[in-house]
Amino acid sequence: MKNDNKTKGNTMGNFEYSHKPKRYEDMELIFSVGSVINTKNGMVYPLKKASGAILWNEGFNIVDAYNDYDNNYRWFLQIDVFDKKIVNKVLLKLLTKNVKKS
Repeated sequence: MKNDNKTKGNTMGNFEYSHKPKRYEDMELIFSVGSVINTKNGMVYPLKKASGAILWNEGFNIVDAYNDYDNNYRWFLQIDVFDKKIVNKVLLKLLTKNVKKS
């Protein structure tokens, strides 16, 4: 089967999983954990240590990791203060996206 990375990805919950983003401007570096995060959809992709290349096929969604905190707490504990601002901003935006204002 040919893999051309043009697939839209799978949907799990309310978040879409896709390999390559359309805009690199939406990506922020999370240096303390060696990853980048897409600020629009919350996908986190690890970086290769030697070259710094983004590993598109090994991504996970930050909201899913937050909801399953018991299995992912080590990743969250490794984030330093500066990177935590980025992660918290993305989490807040995505977690409150579907909340109705009353």
